[in-house]
Amino acid sequence: MTPSADAAIAEVRALAAELGVPAEPVVVADRGNLVLLLDVPGEPLIARVAMATSLVRVGLPLP
Repeated sequence: MTPSADAAIAEVRALAAELGVPAEPVVVADRGNLVLLLDVPGEPLIARVAMATSLVRVGLPLP
């Protein structure tokens, strides 16, 4: 599976649900890092997902 914003969003959504914080991630920025806002009532959370940099670190080719 190649990394994509959709896959990263799905993972963040699943992790949030697993932690008991069901929220729909909203893309704030999509550049080298994917920045997502999880609008949790009373306490908004930001998730930063390193996309390209992580691939290079583990030796995978960029898409």
